[in-house]
Amino acid sequence: MIHLETDHLIIRNYRIEDFHDIYEYFSNEDVAKYEDFYPMSTAEVKELIAEWKDNDS
Repeated sequence: MIHLETDHLIIRNYRIEDFHDIYEYFSNEDVAKYEDFYPMSTAEVKELIAEWKDNDS
């Protein structure tokens, strides 16, 4: 698990509780057209979080 914290920044692994914020970003067509992904469904975002939540790299 990664957890680094300063007065102004927290760096940590993703959590299931982050779903709403991550979904809002990854499902947004205006964001996706400038990024290297397509707008994702709720199921795709849940799968992505499941893959990322324990990733320490």
